[in-house]
Amino acid sequence: MFRALLLLAAMAVVNAAAAASKSPNIVLIMTDDQGFGEFSTHGNPITDTAHIDRLARQGISLTDFHVAPMCTPTRGQLLSGLDAFRNGAINVANDLHQDHDVAAQHPEIVAKMRSHLNRWWDEFKDTVMEPQRVIIGSPKENPATLSACEWLDVFVDQQVQIRRGVKKNGVWHLNVAQAGDYTFKLRRFPEESGKALRESVPQAQVTDGSYPGGPGFDIHLARLRIGTQVFEEAVASQDQHIAFKATLSAGDTTLQTWFLGADGKELFGANFVTVERLE
Repeated sequence: MFRALLLLAAMAVVNAAAAASKSPNIVLIMTDDQGFGEFSTHGNPITDTAHIDRLARQGISLTDFHVAPMCTPTRGQLLSGLDAFRNGAINVANDLHQDHDVAAQHPEIVAKMRSHLNRWWDEFKDTVMEPQRVIIGSPKENPATLSACEWLDVFVDQQVQIRRGVKKNGVWHLNVAQAGDYTFKLRRFPEESGKALRESVPQAQVTDGSYPGGPGFDIHLARLRIGTQVFEEAVASQDQHIAFKATLSAGDTTLQTWFLGADGKELFGANFVTVERLE
């Protein structure tokens, strides 16, 4: 009885406090294709994720929230509180290939969802391919690091792709915050890795498994195009980056990079570019 009274009293205090104050705003950031061990705050020995580490320190870490290895089941777990095998997002036990057409059994729900999707799409379909430009040269973030995941409509957003040396290239759409002299440092690997441009990478053990190894490449030339300006520089065997300097005007521009082999043919673009406005 005493425990019950304590519980009722506590509930009364909580309810009174809740009624007296507004509901808090909670920002929930859910990343895609991100494993537990990819952040330095979780013990990653390779990648330095200082900004995310700060979010972890200032926020709340749910260290016992279990997710599925795929997108939809994980979102289903978050919304329902049920394990991916039980929340209905995917029936692994009886319909592994998702051959069973659930939509055909619920046409009214499908119509409602499709109507909502069409309204949402109509709001921005005309501007969906307009680039969201990355700002460089701002005193709030100078230097700034660009990565291949910001290439427009090119899919390179996982460290395993970097390690395997996927042969892709793309364009960064930028906004130059202030006119001036800029340096561009082209890298194949994150600066923190200390890896040379030509270097291969061994398999690496991390917090929740291992990263695969990847091949080395005989890179002989680096090229950069910023707006209409084009620069080239030879690559030596121990180079971790190749640096270029350019004078830029304020406003919108584009940036693309290339690493080329001994035969002059393109291998891939720089996965990382550190951009700094010189004072």
